[in-house]
Amino acid sequence: MMAWSTHAIAADPPTSSSAPRMTNEGRADVLFHSGERKFDSGDFQGACMDFSESLKLGPKLGTLLNLALCHETTGRIVTAWHEFQHAAAWAAQNKQPDRQDFAREHIRALELRLPRVLLQLPAERAISGIDLDGEPVPEQQWY
Repeated sequence: MMAWSTHAIAADPPTSSSAPRMTNEGRADVLFHSGERKFDSGDFQGACMDFSESLKLGPKLGTLLNLALCHETTGRIVTAWHEFQHAAAWAAQNKQPDRQDFAREHIRALELRLPRVLLQLPAERAISGIDLDGEPVPEQQWY
């Protein structure tokens, strides 16, 4: 007579493809709330990273405004100024005057702090690139 094993055979664990996947919008929301918590606790660099990733995954005006405020707080005023410019236009398009006013107030305050640079190089000297706040400036904006 043959003995049957009394040991149970474990079922294979669920594969990652059978687990529910979070949408980009869901991940964006998680990152946004993480950014809020980090900002409130003083982790501004971490907050900026979370807001930036959230904006890439699910562009929302509130996320852009938070990212701009985060960049302003960390001293990236050129970046913040550009983001507030974009946010003001987005708010105007969506007929959100409170958000448009918020962005415009920050634009006006930041304009006083924007660096201004005039480079006068010899004609034979070429410039290969210009960066502001660590981001390349498109050549058409150099002049």
